[in-house]
Amino acid sequence: MKTELARLIRQLEDIYNGRPWYGDSLLSKLEKIGEKEAFAVPVPGVHSIAQLTAHILIWRRVLTERLKGNSGFKVELNSAEDWPSQKELQAKGWVQILAELADNQRELIELLEAENDGLLTRPFDGKYDFRFLVEGIIQHDLYHTGQIGQLQSWLKTRWNESDIITFSNMREIAQNLREAVETARPRLEAMSNKVASIKLRPEKWSVKEIIGHLVDSAANNHQRFVRAQMGATDLQPYRYAQDNWVGLQQYQSSDWHSLISLWYYYNLHLAGLISTIQPEFLENELDVWDEPATLRFVAEDYVRHLKHHLDQIFNIAYPTQGFGR
Repeated sequence: MKTELARLIRQLEDIYNGRPWYGDSLLSKLEKIGEKEAFAVPVPGVHSIAQLTAHILIWRRVLTERLKGNSGFKVELNSAEDWPSQKELQAKGWVQILAELADNQRELIELLEAENDGLLTRPFDGKYDFRFLVEGIIQHDLYHTGQIGQLQSWLKTRWNESDIITFSNMREIAQNLREAVETARPRLEAMSNKVASIKLRPEKWSVKEIIGHLVDSAANNHQRFVRAQMGATDLQPYRYAQDNWVGLQQYQSSDWHSLISLWYYYNLHLAGLISTIQPEFLENELDVWDEPATLRFVAEDYVRHLKHHLDQIFNIAYPTQGFGR
């Protein structure tokens, strides 16, 4: 019998290209997206639709490879394989990404239809059975389909440069940064060390680690602001592995109030530096992330990134993982 397995197969089919109760299927959403929209990042720090699609695909491949008996196929969380870069995906092309997803769907359904309900209790590693993996893929598809839908909504607003650039000059950016840290400091100081140290899950950052990450962001952007004004354009060597930085510096065991002070005064220093950036360097394109960005955008994005994490702390209460800016 494969009564239970047949139900799970129908869910996978509905989510991918059926008529799910919640609305458009994954494929119907993706087919409405062109190459330009697939790689657009309308909100700094989020993944593009192409990256979300590739992320969905790699975890589906974990299931297909395990169904084929390839127990050595594994994906490390937050690795380059888990979240491919924009540059890598653009080289592949949006059409090819969609073709690979379609091929995976066909292969996945064929492999599952060749099984019966006994598959669901069969272990696929030392801790979990195939029921856990199949249901997990269904949930994973649904979660990221929702994210893709939200990105589609943002893109429909036809965001343009004026939507992204919210500051007109460096002094405004610097003032916005000062106001953000001045407002946040007393709220952070009022938070106890115990609360700041809470980790909702082992792999998630605590508030202390978020502030530590923002210290790292300040340190890395500090040299970007200076080097760019010395004529450097290739800043890729100065990217940083955020999780390694946070872990190696042991922010979780740092003195909470000392950490706040370090973050506060470092950002006051950067506000002064940003306010004096030489105008002739502002529009120079820098190789900083996966796509070129001007020095002006790097400065603006630094402030947005900082405020994003402060929102996580104060509005969401406890942070999720950060973005390596």
